Amino acid sequence: MLKSTLSPLRLRGAVMAVSLLALAPAAGAAPSLAPRALLAKPTGRELPAGTFVERLVVKFHEGSHVRLRDNALRALASERSEGERELLSGLRLDSARVESDLAEVVGLLERAPRIGALDRVFQAEEATLDASKASGERASGEQLADLNLYFEVPLLPGTTADAVADLVAALNRVGSVETAYAEPPPEPAMVNFAMEAGLRALLSAADLPPTTPAYQSAQGYLNAAPSGINATYAWTQTGGRGTNVKIVDIEGGWRTSHEDFPTFFRVGGTQYNDLGWRNHGTAVMGEIVGANNAYGVTGIASAASPGVEAIGAQSSASAITNAAAAVGAGGVILIELHAGGPSDGTACTCNTSQCNYIAMEYWQDNYDAIRNATANGVVVVEAAGNGSANLDAAAYGGRFNPATRD
Repeated sequence: MLKSTLSPLRLRGAVMAVSLLALAPAAGAAPSLAPRALLAKPTGRELPAGTFVERLVVKFHEGSHVRLRDNALRALASERSEGERELLSGLRLDSARVESDLAEVVGLLERAPRIGALDRVFQAEEATLDASKASGERASGEQLADLNLYFEVPLLPGTTADAVADLVAALNRVGSVETAYAEPPPEPAMVNFAMEAGLRALLSAADLPPTTPAYQSAQGYLNAAPSGINATYAWTQTGGRGTNVKIVDIEGGWRTSHEDFPTFFRVGGTQYNDLGWRNHGTAVMGEIVGANNAYGVTGIASAASPGVEAIGAQSSASAITNAAAAVGAGGVILIELHAGGPSDGTACTCNTSQCNYIAMEYWQDNYDAIRNATANGVVVVEAAGNGSANLDAAAYGGRFNPATRD
């Protein structure tokens, strides 16, 4: 059930990981904010050799105020706030060191097997990201990442993690770099991505010829546990169908004109021209917002207002931020993606084509985007279980442990 109010629910299951953060009292001045947890820098060899990676991500330390200007990285010392200068000082960094480190990073990135120019990870306007950070910090009382400090270079198709491991390690030895890593391409979180024929049957508010049968009787997941999520009970409760709630699905493609869909309030990003992506996205949205009528499927939250945010021309982290801004406080975003991560050392007994695929929050840009969203009152639902991975395994460095970062 999608709810229009936040709750302290914590769901730790094999299939979905849900990030919920209730709004906290307004925080005081910036120095009173609870600090961000900094993880150990990646070695560059966390991913198995041969893992395909599509982008190299670099984040500079908080307070450095590095920005992209005229297609080049600049450390804008004159624009640093007092709080940023204090953060730099706490890291034993100063303007001269940041400038020197910046030149080193630029030189290292020139060595990357890249297919395009350096760019910002997050596509939203800098001022928009600044405002979201400030409002989230006021609400949560915790320091949030400056998303404007994230940059990326697109890598040549076929680049593997081991091919850029030494470069990643070199970037992480630079003092002004908070983290650097190679990120693999995400895929839809599903069994055997190539599309099951059954999903095509799931594929606005008018039954177009020929007549479509009613499929609700085949939607076992609507029923009570253990075979379902008990949506049929939720429908008897006020708001149980998602009335007045906005939800945005993040993946690669949809057919938003499907006869069983309501009007979409947002269609963002660039979609992949690929039938597999489109069928998967259409099926997912059908499960959520399929119209409550006499034909087709009935969505779990059929009264919710749907939107989509595609990753065809932006990072998943950027899509998360754009989707969160679209739904606003009390809205819901679904990260219907996962990507190949480290091997957890256990046998993969099912869905072997996506063995060791894990939740997107493993990669820091996605985590910081999620953290910003939840701090601003957005409910984030994250696919987490289709890779047969034990997220408590040591291979993940505590990144899924709420005691490390939540």
